[in-house]
Amino acid sequence: MNGCRAIEEMDYDVMVELSTLSIEKKGEPSISYVEKSLTRGRHVVTANKGPVAFAFQKLKRLAGENNVQFLCESTVMDGAPVFNLARNNLKGCKITGLSGILNSTTNYILSRMETGESFNEALKTAQEKGIAEAEIKNDIDGWDAAAKIVALSNVLMGADITPPDISREGISKVTPERIKNTLKRNKHLKLICHSKIEDGLVKASVRLEEISQNHPFALVSGMGNILRIETDLMGPIFITQGNPTLYDTAYGVLEDLLTIQDHYLPSFRDISKP
Repeated sequence: MNGCRAIEEMDYDVMVELSTLSIEKKGEPSISYVEKSLTRGRHVVTANKGPVAFAFQKLKRLAGENNVQFLCESTVMDGAPVFNLARNNLKGCKITGLSGILNSTTNYILSRMETGESFNEALKTAQEKGIAEAEIKNDIDGWDAAAKIVALSNVLMGADITPPDISREGISKVTPERIKNTLKRNKHLKLICHSKIEDGLVKASVRLEEISQNHPFALVSGMGNILRIETDLMGPIFITQGNPTLYDTAYGVLEDLLTIQDHYLPSFRDISKP
């Protein structure tokens, strides 16, 4: 039985979707998996950025029409409570801007290059440690970061954009000389994601930037991530994450499952009844 048939025929309460991101296939086949489950009136939890980055508004409407939840905490910053923070603790606030370092691999490579390694040496180390994505070009060409800032924009700012829609820059052309010159200016080179409202539209980007040593983003090295959230009612909120592992990603999925259990499923299900 293949995945689509299982989704359509098996009995379940929640479908957990953990396939890898495909930029080339525009989020498929994961989007189809999610759509089929929501159409059947089943809750969905995904750690795959594809459905959120390429089809969130459509899937959100489908979830609402079928009175089920479509949750995605692990898609950005692993298990750090990004979406749950906005959902549960920023009620009444409108998110007006987002920025941050959202890709661990590129941040790790740039940090290693500051110690004197070449790009290829730092990339090899990242691959040996299992830090890099299965498709390395998603990381170094900025596609993973683009998918994450788009996912954040779609969920938190009501955008309806996809990764190819935004301005994107990678790190593959960064040289040791550029890193050295940046450090001489007492700055750090970082791959920064941005999203803001311009003329009533959400505009997102991923680009290399030199930031001062006292900037909050400069303190995030290695595999760390950081997100700055701007709202209409509060000052900037920062979420930081240090060297996440697969346990962090797994926790994000578990957190979403517990959310569904607590709010949308019966507290004690009698397994003797269908």
